[in-house]
Amino acid sequence: RKIRPILECVPEKNYEIIESDIGNLKIKKVDLVLAHLFLGEAEKFGKNKFETIVQCLFSIKTKYLVLVNL
Repeated sequence: RKIRPILECVPEKNYEIIESDIGNLKIKKVDLVLAHLFLGEAEKFGKNKFETIVQCLFSIKTKYLVLVNL
């Protein structure tokens, strides 16, 4: 439900969107990481602790890292 609006709004197909549990993410190098509303909620609703989530996030090799945590 989260990916569909992006795919509908961005007509280009030269990208790939991956929605995954940060602890299970297999890709370690990407151009852009967008973490939206996950730092506060992931620990609350997921199985990972805050420190683990942040550690996994910063272990991804990326040109850009965007965190939106409202």
